[in-house]
Amino acid sequence: MATDANSMALAAKARRSYVEGLLNGLPSVVQAVDQGARLLLSQVAEPPIAARRRDAVEDLRKASTFWLNSAINMLRGALISGTVSASRPGDLPLPSGRGANFSLVDNETIEGEILSSRLALAMMDRASWEFTDLRSRITMLERREELDANDVLRPHVLARIVTTAWRTAGLSNDAWNTLQSVLHDEFAHFAEEAYHETNRWLIHQRVLPEIDLRPLIRRSRNSAWTTSSTGSGFAHSSAHPADAARSEVHEETRMMTRAAGLVRGADHAEAVLGRLNRLIGRQLPEFVNTQQTRPASPALKSAISDAQQGIARRLSAASVPGRLAGSQVSTPMLLEELHQRKQALKQAATTPVERATIEIVALLFQSILTEERIPASVRVWFARLQMPVLR
Repeated sequence: MATDANSMALAAKARRSYVEGLLNGLPSVVQAVDQGARLLLSQVAEPPIAARRRDAVEDLRKASTFWLNSAINMLRGALISGTVSASRPGDLPLPSGRGANFSLVDNETIEGEILSSRLALAMMDRASWEFTDLRSRITMLERREELDANDVLRPHVLARIVTTAWRTAGLSNDAWNTLQSVLHDEFAHFAEEAYHETNRWLIHQRVLPEIDLRPLIRRSRNSAWTTSSTGSGFAHSSAHPADAARSEVHEETRMMTRAAGLVRGADHAEAVLGRLNRLIGRQLPEFVNTQQTRPASPALKSAISDAQQGIARRLSAASVPGRLAGSQVSTPMLLEELHQRKQALKQAATTPVERATIEIVALLFQSILTEERIPASVRVWFARLQMPVLR
């Protein structure tokens, strides 16, 4: 276990190891995306869909090198600082939304934020436990409650680097949407393995070894991910399109959070809830006892009440007729405020069970807010329900 004297240096070295691993692996991921896009193009589809795929593959062929170089340049800036600042206004969130002035945001920027949020969700869908373990180790070393909003370790920071580099390379949001399944699959696996290898390195340094290193069943294309002898970085090679059977250890989480694959019906819903209870119960045994309703602690009740009042004021002000368009509530704003409320509530929570419940409810509403099939006005309405659901 690291001493107080070197714990900060150890955390910084872990971040460098993580970033160097991303830098080493990105070329193979871009290659895998290109091959996956070509495989998608070879599949039978209706003429309009086939045309969009053909255009996306051609655009990617021309711009993939620029996309890769742009992402690498942004990541290199984090080798020393450990954070990634905004490459232009709106690309990355500020550490705190308080005091920020609202401004007009164009549709392209908003859509880019939505694409980035979806990619971050896909990463967390697959790598949530690995990221949680890594966050616990880093925050323990740095004696802090939470990672910085722009910390390079956060999935949404990597997602925004990828999507910002995509747009910088001249690739369109339409092309991203066409290839989204390939992009999500490749980067979700990439993030999972990056977190896994960084956790492995920290365990070798005796940082919270009691948090077991979760088994990682590698895809054949990623069999070369290894930690170097100096502990800085890992390699990623042998990229192939995503066509392997999904029987890996985190498939359980994917099945719970991917709405598109769920069959409707009360029986299946009950099975999913049971699976969720078992999954969380393995990490937090006390969670099972929450099936018997227990009142929230006084501090948490007060925080929930304050959050509910804040949501009501925020949405009521945004709905006043005649307000400027820039002051209206957008999906990126709702997501950032959701994150801030979650952190405030977790600080007010007094037990691990309360914190786990807050996290689950936040993930539920984050999924709703990024669901493109739900109209924006309805998403805003759903935002009002978060605190009642948490109660």
